[in-house]
Amino acid sequence: DEEFREEGDVDGQDFFDDIKINEEDERALEMFQNKNGVKTRTLADIIMDKITEKQTEIQTQFSDNGSLKMEEVDERVREMYEGVRDVLKRYRSGRVPKAFK
Repeated sequence: DEEFREEGDVDGQDFFDDIKINEEDERALEMFQNKNGVKTRTLADIIMDKITEKQTEIQTQFSDNGSLKMEEVDERVREMYEGVRDVLKRYRSGRVPKAFK
């Protein structure tokens, strides 16, 4: 194994160094560590909360819309909208016909 190791190869021993910490350094590290264990909210936590809130709101709206019933509309209104549908199926670009505005 060692004879095949090239100069640029890296193994697990290259990442760790045995560090000796004296009492003064240990006290200095403890000063900067969070002792009370209270988790702070990060920006990612706030964003995820907002996304979850929005998803819940949207799902509620969709479930409310699903429970609504279509009312009967006047036959002439229905025919007019079906005519608009047929024209707009073939519409690609340009000005929208004045009747649709």
